[in-house]
Amino acid sequence: MPFEEATFDLVLANSSLSDWARPEEFLSDLYRVARPGAEVRVASVLRGTWQEFLDVYRDVLVRLRREDALASLRGYAASFPEAATVVHHLEQAGFVEVSVSRERWELVFRSAREFFYAPVIEFGPLPRWKQIAGKGHEVQDTFLAIKQAIDTYFAGQPFSVSIEAGVFSAQKPTKTPS
Repeated sequence: MPFEEATFDLVLANSSLSDWARPEEFLSDLYRVARPGAEVRVASVLRGTWQEFLDVYRDVLVRLRREDALASLRGYAASFPEAATVVHHLEQAGFVEVSVSRERWELVFRSAREFFYAPVIEFGPLPRWKQIAGKGHEVQDTFLAIKQAIDTYFAGQPFSVSIEAGVFSAQKPTKTPS
């Protein structure tokens, strides 16, 4: 971050830690820019987010024998942190009084079409999901199969996906440990 050390009394971050190659470095950078005694709050999605969709995606990739994409999907799903891991990273960065408030909710869609064109999906994880599928016709074939699977599995019923999220609160100690 382009800020001097010990700049802020309050640091708020709304960041999907799964998007960071090394989330512990991001959290350490929050420590760096916080003043002694500052409060830091980080909101992030956690493991289990999009799980229902990822299950359908995985089934389709197995059926299509797309081992390369399946490996990428496994890596993507594993990139979502557990709450305990984020707490550990915050403590390793030097924060004290670390706590987490977890929430779970569901987003409900009438069809696969509604799901894929919802702004939260289309402008959220969809580009990454397409990247996992490959390029050109592989993406089209994969997502057509996913759409058909969702519409078949959930015919006449809503398709819902879970969001697991946490808000992590921590303080930078007033005195740096020696």
